[in-house]
Amino acid sequence: MAHDPDSEKVTEPDLLIKSLGDKVRTIRREKNLTQQELGNLSDLSYKYVGEIERAEKNPSIKVLSRIANALNVDLIELISFDLPSSLWEGADQAARKKLLDRINRLLREQGVSELEKANKILKVVLEK
Repeated sequence: MAHDPDSEKVTEPDLLIKSLGDKVRTIRREKNLTQQELGNLSDLSYKYVGEIERAEKNPSIKVLSRIANALNVDLIELISFDLPSSLWEGADQAARKKLLDRINRLLREQGVSELEKANKILKVVLEK
């Protein structure tokens, strides 16, 4: 079965992993550490640190503990951050763009009749 990028959804776990990566990056920078230095202090590769910060990897609790120790912060501080109240309102600009691109791609493939239907549906759903 072929991979369908259109079937990918922006989910709360995606936002959680992104928020975690942002938090690691923020604290690392506050401590004036490079990814290489944080990797050395936590016994991780700098590439893995970068993947965590870019939300490409979902680190285990053991890895998070090592990172927290290396940053000299409590684990709870590392994993404490505000999540958005809803996926749409909280989706960052990259996630929002990804969703809009996907919608545009779907709409470009439709005829006038289908576009009129989609327009009516969007008006009902989005207008208050």
